[in-house]
Amino acid sequence: MNKDDIIGTHFLNIAEISSSSDSGGFPPTFGPCFINFYGSPREYSDLPDEYEDLNRGKGEGVAYRGRALIELTTNVGDMPERPVAIIEDTELERVKVFMRTRRYCLHATFMEATNISVADAPIEFEFSIGNYGNKLDDTVPAASSTTQPTNAVYDGNHFYFLPWLDTKPCVAVNADWEDISFRIDNYNCLCRICDRLEENIKMVKNSYRRDLPTAEIAAQLIGLMDTLIIDTRKDLSRHDKSVWTDLDSELHTMRLSELARIRMEVERLRENATDIKEVITECEGYLQRLRDISIEPQNSLPDVIIWMLCGNKRVAYYRMPACDVLHSTCEDPDAIGKFCGKVQTITMKYPGKKGYSKHHWDIPCILRIQIWLGLVRNESVWTNTIHSKGEVSVVAETYENQMNVVGMWTSKGLTRPKFSDARGTVSLHKDNFVEPQGWKFEGDWFISVESSIQYDLDSGRKVFLEDVFENESRLIPGGQWQAANVTWTDVKGDRATDRDEIQLPEGWIWETEWQVDLNRAVDEHGWEYTLSTGYSSVEKNYHLYRRKRWVRRRKLTAAAAAKRASAIKKTKKHHKDDDDNWEYAKIFATKFHTNRAKSDLVRRRRWHRNLRAVKPNKLPVLEIKDGRDSFTYAPRIFLVPNMKPRKFQLRCYIYQAQEILLSPPPVVVEIFDYDKFGSPEYLGRTMATPMIKLNPNEARTPKLAWSKIERLNEYGGELLAAFELLLDEGADLPFAPTKKDNIYIVPPGIRPVLRRTAIEVLCWGLRNLKRYHLLDVHSPSVELECGGNIQKSITIKNVKKNPNFSDPVIFFDVMLPKEEIYTPPMNIRVIDHRAFGRKPIVGVAVLKRLMDYYCEPAGSEDEVSELPEGIVLPASMAASRDRVAIEIEHTGESKTDEEEAPKQKEETDWWCKYYASRTNTEEIRKSGDYLERGYYTVKIHECELEKQEDYHGFQDLIQSFSMHRGKNKKGSREDDDDTTVGEFKGSFRVYPLPADPNVPIPPKIFRSLPPSNIVHCMVRVYIIRAFDLSPKDANGLSDPYCIVSIGKNKIKDRENYIANDLNPTFGRMFELSCQLPLEKDLKISIMDWDLISKDDLIGETVIDLENRYLSRYRATCGLPKSYCTSGINQWRDSQTPKEILDAWCESRGLPPVRYISNTQLLMDGRIYSLDDYEQNLKKHEHLGAADQRLALHALLSQTIVQEHIETRALYSPLQPLIEQGRLQMWVDIFPKELGPPGPPFDISPRRPKQYELRVIVYNTSAVILNDKSITGQQMSDIYVKGWIRGIDKKEKTDVHYRSLDGSGNFNWRFIFPFDYMPAEKCVVISKKKHFWSLDKTTQMLPPVLQIQIWDNDLFSKDDYLGTLELNIHSMSKPAKTDKKCNLDQLPDYENPSNSKNTTSLFEMKQMHGWWPLVNEDTKNRQLTGKIEMSIEILTAEEAAQRPAGVGRSDPNANPHLDPPDRPATSFLWFTSPFKSCRFIVWPNIRYYCCIGICIAVLVVFVLVFVYAIPANLASKIVK
Repeated sequence: MNKDDIIGTHFLNIAEISSSSDSGGFPPTFGPCFINFYGSPREYSDLPDEYEDLNRGKGEGVAYRGRALIELTTNVGDMPERPVAIIEDTELERVKVFMRTRRYCLHATFMEATNISVADAPIEFEFSIGNYGNKLDDTVPAASSTTQPTNAVYDGNHFYFLPWLDTKPCVAVNADWEDISFRIDNYNCLCRICDRLEENIKMVKNSYRRDLPTAEIAAQLIGLMDTLIIDTRKDLSRHDKSVWTDLDSELHTMRLSELARIRMEVERLRENATDIKEVITECEGYLQRLRDISIEPQNSLPDVIIWMLCGNKRVAYYRMPACDVLHSTCEDPDAIGKFCGKVQTITMKYPGKKGYSKHHWDIPCILRIQIWLGLVRNESVWTNTIHSKGEVSVVAETYENQMNVVGMWTSKGLTRPKFSDARGTVSLHKDNFVEPQGWKFEGDWFISVESSIQYDLDSGRKVFLEDVFENESRLIPGGQWQAANVTWTDVKGDRATDRDEIQLPEGWIWETEWQVDLNRAVDEHGWEYTLSTGYSSVEKNYHLYRRKRWVRRRKLTAAAAAKRASAIKKTKKHHKDDDDNWEYAKIFATKFHTNRAKSDLVRRRRWHRNLRAVKPNKLPVLEIKDGRDSFTYAPRIFLVPNMKPRKFQLRCYIYQAQEILLSPPPVVVEIFDYDKFGSPEYLGRTMATPMIKLNPNEARTPKLAWSKIERLNEYGGELLAAFELLLDEGADLPFAPTKKDNIYIVPPGIRPVLRRTAIEVLCWGLRNLKRYHLLDVHSPSVELECGGNIQKSITIKNVKKNPNFSDPVIFFDVMLPKEEIYTPPMNIRVIDHRAFGRKPIVGVAVLKRLMDYYCEPAGSEDEVSELPEGIVLPASMAASRDRVAIEIEHTGESKTDEEEAPKQKEETDWWCKYYASRTNTEEIRKSGDYLERGYYTVKIHECELEKQEDYHGFQDLIQSFSMHRGKNKKGSREDDDDTTVGEFKGSFRVYPLPADPNVPIPPKIFRSLPPSNIVHCMVRVYIIRAFDLSPKDANGLSDPYCIVSIGKNKIKDRENYIANDLNPTFGRMFELSCQLPLEKDLKISIMDWDLISKDDLIGETVIDLENRYLSRYRATCGLPKSYCTSGINQWRDSQTPKEILDAWCESRGLPPVRYISNTQLLMDGRIYSLDDYEQNLKKHEHLGAADQRLALHALLSQTIVQEHIETRALYSPLQPLIEQGRLQMWVDIFPKELGPPGPPFDISPRRPKQYELRVIVYNTSAVILNDKSITGQQMSDIYVKGWIRGIDKKEKTDVHYRSLDGSGNFNWRFIFPFDYMPAEKCVVISKKKHFWSLDKTTQMLPPVLQIQIWDNDLFSKDDYLGTLELNIHSMSKPAKTDKKCNLDQLPDYENPSNSKNTTSLFEMKQMHGWWPLVNEDTKNRQLTGKIEMSIEILTAEEAAQRPAGVGRSDPNANPHLDPPDRPATSFLWFTSPFKSCRFIVWPNIRYYCCIGICIAVLVVFVLVFVYAIPANLASKIVK
């Protein structure tokens, strides 16, 4: 009656079971193969399942829920008749081969369980693979899949651990699964190749960061590539292919081909590589390609799942792919799982949403475990391994239960059996155990004391945190709290000693006083509340109990420590008497403890009996016989290690941390944010492997290394630290590091070597600061901190008037590490100075890689050393100091022929330059004769101008650093992140200083800076066209228009929207004014026009005008390739080339330019000659003075921004990572102080011109005769139809009826007006797609005249006879007579572009003659007629001056058309009956009529003769 429930989910990634490759691609295919379903834990509950989303696949499934055998194929063609059908028996027989199983054995040995944060009840671990090993599944044989329940012991610091010192619990699970080693072996081999390559790349990158010698790095790279070449030669065809599926074959082929390609590329790279960065980038690409083929979608082995149980509750899990621990018999060691039989460290996870909740940031448990999975026949591999580490002990286990009745302990009246399992659900009397086959009981039953009872909490420790819980209760909900009956307890609730009565053990001293532990989920006073079980930090009225944890740290004295070092204290206590080995509880369902309380009513103790293998062929399974009933029960398995526990001392050297997420490794370091008020906030966690020293005095020292900090799977920064683990078993340990402020200092051997370093900081200004606490940031300053050294900038008086610092340079004289990898970050903090002395931090930025700004110190005050590649010196603007130049008088120059020739009308426009600059041949044709005139082209960048390598993002003087506030978010773009609160404009320079402080420091690098005042500028924004815009309308198109804004200035060009176009040509220029740096961001938005609803944003792009203005590459206005004073390339800059060149030299501290002559100049020791640049230049009348052209060429030889068009990506705030289209444009910036700029370019879109095409159809000839008359005569009723392709208006002549020889006479005029784009040679057609469309859609087509001949039918559809297509630009020349007209006049049938004897009608103006018509419907071109026409093209003005009518209508002129002289046989039969009789009937029956008359006369004569003869004969006889 209820809705069906989802119990498990499996996802098939289509990308993993198909390939879209051009070579070797295949459609989705899968199986036959089993897939496994995973979901929520399997415990049934009447309450709603909090992990229900896991069954739907939302999150990682934590329990095996079942499996299914499926096969997936893709068929192209017809759909099946039925979507669901029953599988036929033959198909079932076919797939049985894939269901064959083998017996597997899963073994695991638990080495240790630490960092336990949940310790309210005994802890046990459950191992399972599929449904084997799961305690809830009774459909499979019993298995030793769980560890014994053990109480966790407090470690004296923060966490708990399980005391598995002398005995390590083991588990073993047998399971039956299909053998897919042929898949897993290859998959593991590929994964090992990826792991090796990734590790080698990481090693090379670390060496590169540590600035090791190039030769050493090159050797590492060569070794990396050699290893990769060997790995790609691995044999992946070792297994039998009889059980391969189609997907196995396809994946195998794809893997082999990809490995071969990678091997060839690596071999080529090894021979030709020269740049280290390039090789690393290429190797990272190989790694990604290897990862792409290292997939196995048909892995049918279920995952191994480890559950951590606290009492009866499953609290944490870990899910491990079975292939990682699977043993292989293959000869290649890479085929074995990477963790198979190896000790590994795993971090347990909370299930479901808890694993991602900020309230469950802690680690449930860290396990050190050794796992092995393989076929039973290979089990000896595991047993040999485990027996080498110790002795395996197998024991039978049962619990004896008793209850307290009137002060007496008895086993009568129990709610559970007298002897049972730990849960009390199964009766396990000691006499009912039956020896398993091949095994014998050894000895009698003995009491096995729970290991935590035998353990001293402070054993082996020098510092211990004593804790005790203070308890309070209340009788009624909401009442007053008062001391509980048992005021002081331990964490398990057992009675404990009063806090003030706790005695200090011998050899210990107190380090602190008793304090409330607030570093837990408690309220501000340290209380946690409960009703019965489970504590909460928030008090509710129904809570009746609460407790507070008190802690006090004690320290072992030096004398006691030395005594312990000489003779290690045994960690076990003496065994108690049998009467003292009980565990007590109030009832069996609650938690057990060791010390009896007055309220305890039940108790239990554990009994063990050893089992000895007689024939060790398999693991034992105990049989329990209870009367007539019997069942199986799994024994416990332990490993008793050969090695005794050893004592170590861990030393951690924490040097620094950077980029901590407000987020965070087996040394686990957890980082917290300390607050004076409230509990510390968890920031992150990192894990690292320490260096182990078995001899504490050996000379090795650990190296500092960066460890990644994570918090809830998010990146949170890095920790620079080193860890060493020293064996502490009597030998003298190294002296502890010295302390400063009660904190150990990193020892000199580990601490990086420092050197005196200068850091110059250019604090240029602050931009786009957001409000803080509802108030605007008014007077900010910047605080910079590096390695503990702090410098502050001056305060900006009013950021709205001028956001720049008046004194922008800040100097650091600090000690920094020599090695770049250890360099501390530069922390930038923005502080706002507010009323009443408040100085809140309104934004923070962290510069992680400070050494990217490393340069050599300046040599002197007059010259500055060049920086390494990628780092450029700051450029100053033109200063006002006097310059010296030699002016040469202009002498008369001989004018060229082009200059003397009279100026002709300029027919080119800016779009000719645009198309001439494109690389597409078709677009170059649209430029006309632009290139032939000698004009220059522009550079069209396919990306943003600032992304060009030569310009370094225009951040040579200043860079933009995003300021953040609060916690960063994962996966968001930095620019659009909600935490971004502004920008810091500045730059850094780092260089070494003399070690001797008495030696003078070198001059500053940041000198001759541009003024930091406000600059008024005119900005011209040229928007050319857009590509691939995202559609916003229901018809799949958009109606785009532009919005340009700088600060509060906005131009909305909504009236000029372009309808129904995703690739619009805007051709718009916008001119705005701005004040830099107050208004520095130019935003260009492309909107979608809507009639009723709000206009939609398609995408936008932002340009930082300030960076372009201050850049040394002069990105304000791109310099053209030639200096023109007129024409379409007229100079548009505010300064002439000579003025720009003078300012360029001055800004770089170069000597003044010397002009030797008008065609030669001297700059920076080099002579520039005009002849060298204009040797092959075709001169034209628009060129300017020679000296200006020479200065321009000298500028263009430098790294400077030239005239260009940039292509910018458009993004939407709703989808910030997805490109919404691209925009071609450029920006010119003109400071008003330099004077007015030149005229702007006219980039308006080309407008079509109106033309009129006049076609006069005179005659036709040799038209095929398609009809038969009623008399059977071949004929056609011919008429001619014509139109311009793409234009709906069609014209047709009158009908020439009854053409008996294919000839037709018309004298009929067609008139076709059309819009034409001469430069692009296209007809412009604007029309609505549908009658309900609001706007017309513009289309550009080639100008093609279509002429067709048809046969007119009165009662049926007209018959098509032939056609003629004439491209007005490449029109076939006509023949003078119809006899010379043939198919050779037409272009090639297969290649129409291969024209024969063609000409342009726009050049000829008029053409007259005969053209052939063909039938294109047939395969071979067939002549179907000839037509005589006169074709004339006129402009709209010429057509108005020479009017003409359609057909022969008025005005019948230009030329006058007389009615056609058609033969008398041309008429419509039912409108002229007499003519029909004369010309149709009579010619066919006239002979028959004459013969008929003759026959009739003859018949009459015969009849008259016959009639008259008897009378005449009679009369003669009578006579």
